[in-house]
Amino acid sequence: MKTKKIVRFALLLTSVLALGLSSCKKCKTCNYTNSNGNKGPSFEVCGDEVENLESQSDASKYICVEA
Repeated sequence: MKTKKIVRFALLLTSVLALGLSSCKKCKTCNYTNSNGNKGPSFEVCGDEVENLESQSDASKYICVEA
């Protein structure tokens, strides 16, 4: 009886951890610098948005660091 509870708990814990780790997204905090060199407000991008931002032709105007 006690063994069944331990096994159930272990399975539940494993499921929760697997779900939590699979939903983790890579995020960065970025600033935009305009042509005058002025920085805009900080904003956060995550997941595919990071790759899209970094692949843009004007990507050098964005300064991004790991969040």
